[in-house]
Amino acid sequence: MALVVLLVAGGAAGWLLRKAVARQILVSWCMERDLVCTGQFGRLGLGGASLDDLTISGEGKRAFEAGQVRVRLEWPGLFNLRVAGVDVDAPVVRGALSDGRLTFHGLERLTSPSGGSGGSTFPAFQINDGRILIETSAGEVGANVSASGVFPEDARASLKLDPASLDGAEGYISWTGGTAELSARDGRLEGQTDIALEEVRTDNVHILNAKLVARLEAGTEADSAAQLVWDGQVADATGADFSVVGMTTSGQVRLSALTGAAPGEILAAVTGADIQLEAGKAQWTDYAADGVRAEASLHGQDGHISGPVDIDLTELSLPQGRAGQLAVAGDLDWATETGFGFAGQVNASKAALADTFSGSFLSRVSLPAPLTAHGDSLRAALRRALSTFDAQARVSVDIAKAGARISVQDAASLTAASGLTLAITPRAGEAVFSLVNGQATLEGDISLKGGSAPKLFASLKSLSFGNQGLNLSAEAIRLSDWREGGVQFGADIPSLTVKSGGDALDIHTSGTLTLSGPVFGVELADSKLSGGVQITQVKEGLRVEPVGQRCLVFDTKGVGLGGIDFEAARLNVCPRTGVFMKPGNGPPSGTASLGDVSWPFASKSVTGGLSLKEAVVDWSADKGFAFTLSSPSLGLPLQIDNRTLTIDAARPRVSLSTAKGRAPALSATLNDTVFGGTLIPAKVSSDKITFNGQIGSGGLSGDLAGDAVLIRDFREDPIYQPLLSDMTARMNEWQLALKGPLRLQASGIPIGEIRANVNVLKLDGTARVATLPLDFAKGGLQPVMLSERLRGVYTDAAGHMEAVSDVTLAGGKMDGTADVSVSNFGFQTTRLGRVSNVNGDVRFSDLFSLTTEPSQVVTIGGMNPGIPLSDGRLVFGFSEGRDVAVESAAFPFAGGTLALSPFNWVLGREDQHVEVTADAIDLAKLVSILKLPKIEAEGTVSGRFPIDVERSKVLIRKARLFADDGGGRVAYLGDAADSAAQSDANVRLAFEALKDFDFTVLEVGLDGDVADRIKITLKLAGKSRNDITYGSNAEILRGQPFEFNIGVDSALSELFRSSQFYTNQQKLTDFVVQEVITDRGLKPAKNE
Repeated sequence: MALVVLLVAGGAAGWLLRKAVARQILVSWCMERDLVCTGQFGRLGLGGASLDDLTISGEGKRAFEAGQVRVRLEWPGLFNLRVAGVDVDAPVVRGALSDGRLTFHGLERLTSPSGGSGGSTFPAFQINDGRILIETSAGEVGANVSASGVFPEDARASLKLDPASLDGAEGYISWTGGTAELSARDGRLEGQTDIALEEVRTDNVHILNAKLVARLEAGTEADSAAQLVWDGQVADATGADFSVVGMTTSGQVRLSALTGAAPGEILAAVTGADIQLEAGKAQWTDYAADGVRAEASLHGQDGHISGPVDIDLTELSLPQGRAGQLAVAGDLDWATETGFGFAGQVNASKAALADTFSGSFLSRVSLPAPLTAHGDSLRAALRRALSTFDAQARVSVDIAKAGARISVQDAASLTAASGLTLAITPRAGEAVFSLVNGQATLEGDISLKGGSAPKLFASLKSLSFGNQGLNLSAEAIRLSDWREGGVQFGADIPSLTVKSGGDALDIHTSGTLTLSGPVFGVELADSKLSGGVQITQVKEGLRVEPVGQRCLVFDTKGVGLGGIDFEAARLNVCPRTGVFMKPGNGPPSGTASLGDVSWPFASKSVTGGLSLKEAVVDWSADKGFAFTLSSPSLGLPLQIDNRTLTIDAARPRVSLSTAKGRAPALSATLNDTVFGGTLIPAKVSSDKITFNGQIGSGGLSGDLAGDAVLIRDFREDPIYQPLLSDMTARMNEWQLALKGPLRLQASGIPIGEIRANVNVLKLDGTARVATLPLDFAKGGLQPVMLSERLRGVYTDAAGHMEAVSDVTLAGGKMDGTADVSVSNFGFQTTRLGRVSNVNGDVRFSDLFSLTTEPSQVVTIGGMNPGIPLSDGRLVFGFSEGRDVAVESAAFPFAGGTLALSPFNWVLGREDQHVEVTADAIDLAKLVSILKLPKIEAEGTVSGRFPIDVERSKVLIRKARLFADDGGGRVAYLGDAADSAAQSDANVRLAFEALKDFDFTVLEVGLDGDVADRIKITLKLAGKSRNDITYGSNAEILRGQPFEFNIGVDSALSELFRSSQFYTNQQKLTDFVVQEVITDRGLKPAKNE
């Protein structure tokens, strides 16, 4: 007993001394961390503690104080203690900022490595009326702080910065205040800061009236993505190399998980950024502007940042010149490995180049005598133009460790105040201008005029200038008459090369032979050949000399060739090899350039014109005359009666050789030939066409071949897919017999043959296109391969098809018919399911409008739009390639007939209407076809199904089926009825009757969307064959009449679409029964 008293007394003493013990523990704990802690425990118990007047000092200064700290404890288990909450009243935290380092007088030592019990949940906290005070060399900075909640589930914290002005040795800073708010909820952090600076002044930077509002959203996990949104303004900022006035900026940056704070690591984390910036006057080193506007929308991945940027500068000045406005818009690309890249549009207005800059390249603009004045005039015109001008170009800039490259990709133009205009159009796939390592290159079509400059057009293959001199290669140069110093200079040159460096100059470019009458098989009217020079700079000066003969121009008033008369024309004939006629011991020969040729001609029934680009003639004379005409392109527009035919070809080559006593031989090759106009009812082109023959007294005869002839429908909405053929033909005095196999362009599958027999001058003849026997199969030939119009109409086709079309041509007028035959043809449709075993012959009376004769008959072996149909017959007509007029369509079904009333179906129209009629459908066969278990039925039904098709919807409109005269029998033996009858006597009575029921009235109604909800109504009247017990006395009813009125409005389509419908039809019957029971759509007859 004494021991118990002693233990109780000892425990009581320990409890009474608990505050003193706790105070001593606090003091010792702080001393271990070189801190001094004081405070009074006002309350200390198992439920928590309160500590009043808590102070923590370190390094000889007070670091923390609080009026009261309250800790709430919880004991989830006997020896399991958890801090449930911490409340702090009026805490004050003091720190110091010195040498760029912020400390809190030793409070940092209160933190310890994470671990503890291993829990990840922080206790609830509440900080009221808190203050943070930071000492600096320029004064004290203070802020109010408050916080509450549980981190990271639901917590909030806010900080309000006191207005301050700090003036010290390192500079001056003042602000009117600032706020920062942070909230955490369900693992997400949201923070916002708002700070307004009146002035910041250091040795290098001076900022006035700056404001920043920023918002951060991120997760609490280290690998969480983050988003920073900001809006800021700076009234004035200056520095050693920069200044800016009235700057505003806003935007957002999206970051993935940061791996560090280095610039490369931050850039690697950027996934997107939207930035806007505007400013008044701005300056950086030697670059300045009165206005700046910039926008960027960037995205990044793995340190690769790219996206569109838009920059607008006004009153720009730089060492190279100035601009009233410079606008840049394009795409930026930056990566650590590849460097900086930009591609976009650059527009400059009211621009000028500095004399020191423009003089560096204008000094190279000079021409040799006698064109020295022209060079001086051109240099002065360019200098005036570059003093005030507008320019625009699409520029690409790439800056990497290896160096920089600047190029202009698309058309560029310059318009000067002096009236000079310069426009540059690029060559296909080439840059207009590039500057690499001090060497400039210019390519493309150049147009120069106005402002005392000459009118010039040049198609430059290459122009390079720089430290290596001037090199020019041009495909076409046209210089209008240009008079300077009493000298007029002009040129129309299809080819030109110039090399200039130091005192050297070498120019290669391209007078008269009159000819008329029959010459070597060609009838020439008055003709003249003249022109051609070579210009070189030699020791004695500039020398201009003929190339073989003088450079030539061929003037003629007409040429006759094989019944075709070419009208008056003028052809430029220019030497290509430095001499017009090759030197040597052999027969005379040479090469000449005709330039661009446009030569009208006419025959008995045809007029037209021959157009050649940069044509070349290779000629020779040996007991006759032979020449070969070639060109990069040929155009041959023809007018034939009231129809047209155009022939455009690339790299044409025509050879003509004549000799005394024999007909002139003619051969020709056309590449990439395109036929157009109204004569041919198709778009036709060919990779290569060759002809070898002769010009006789009756016309042209010879062999013709066309490689890779492409035939496409001329309609905007093509009926057939593009076809390819390799054709051969024989021409006999203009009568052309042609043939060739046809194959699909896309797949190369052979599908038919084309044959034609036409007089090409009279335009009389016939043509036939016939298919091969076409066998369709899955993974092989499909209808969409023949016509894009069949896409979605026929898929997964199988079967056989043949077609033939015939065209007659009389004086250029064409008519055509076609016949199509299908057998054992099947295909898949979206609305009708699989259609199989289609057979029939269809005749198109008008091939070009795609119209058939009426009453075309096609039989259909089977289809399944939800119920299996077979042995159908379709009678229809087709017009204008889109209208199907169905005269009749019928299928035998379940002992009766399902048929379509006559209707019009327009291909591609979204809304259609059809009506299905059912006649004498045998119920017993219907149950068997639908495989409905535990249902027996006898009798026949008839009715009608109006159907509207609206886009993808199939709507049944008040369909009705009625029992035919004589009624019938129905029996339902399903388990669902037995289970339902156990809960309701009347339901049991009804379903007992339905187990063997003779009906006199049967009416079924359907109304609704097949793909959604359908309303089904059923009216059934008759007598039960079975004896039925009824009532509490088990009375027996025999031959009792019943009448059933059932209405179901449900989404039956869900069941029809399920895969179980065809494997377990009981699902359907049970579903309907359940709907009946739910709606209670049953009642006995009135005489029950």
